[in-house]
Amino acid sequence: MDRSPMRPDHSWSLDFHHEWLRKLLREEESLKSTCTGSPVAPIVPREMDVLFGKSIRARSAPGTRRALHLVEHHYEEYTRTSSKYDKKACANGIIAQVHAS
Repeated sequence: MDRSPMRPDHSWSLDFHHEWLRKLLREEESLKSTCTGSPVAPIVPREMDVLFGKSIRARSAPGTRRALHLVEHHYEEYTRTSSKYDKKACANGIIAQVHAS
């Protein structure tokens, strides 16, 4: 079977594309039916979680403020070194401190 979208009369056919879309829909439906369907509880951030985003809530969260303070505290150490390994070690140290809280 020829899968070319060009018909012999030089018009375009979308049959193959529509067939592909139907196949994707069937696959999605079969995935939905295999899921348990239990509702997922919303994630509520804890006090010291670092939140990302541009909202005032994300910027003012205690965990985010603490993480930014740690970044500012280690800024000179980070910029003083030229080795990418030392920079990575500095960043990993900040991450470890955030995880420890």
